[in-house]
Amino acid sequence: MPHTLSRLGAPARAAAILIGLVTAAPAPAQTNLFLNRSMIEVMTKEDIKMAQSAVAEALGSAPDGSVVAWNNPASGASGTVTPLKSTTQGGRQCRIVETFTDASGRRERAQWELCKQGANWRLR
Repeated sequence: MPHTLSRLGAPARAAAILIGLVTAAPAPAQTNLFLNRSMIEVMTKEDIKMAQSAVAEALGSAPDGSVVAWNNPASGASGTVTPLKSTTQGGRQCRIVETFTDASGRRERAQWELCKQGANWRLR
């Protein structure tokens, strides 16, 4: 039986959020699976689009150590994505990134290792 994110710990929920930001937005039927008690539940659609753009820029073209920031004056939400280290593993491009998000009084910071698989980035 598949797990919903509400049953998973905070790191797993945050990973699902990052995956959602790195890949396409989740299908409407799946949205409720990861909205429960996660950072994304307090983010607006515009916040999410801005965060997605920052993640795509950071993974796709930002040099290691640079900070890609996003800020939505309408909601007050903001965040950063910082590529920390780039490697090649099994012939795939991989990057360790740090994310920080501040929305509606909630703050989350996490580090992730992602590898490029086709056109998308996936958690390693």
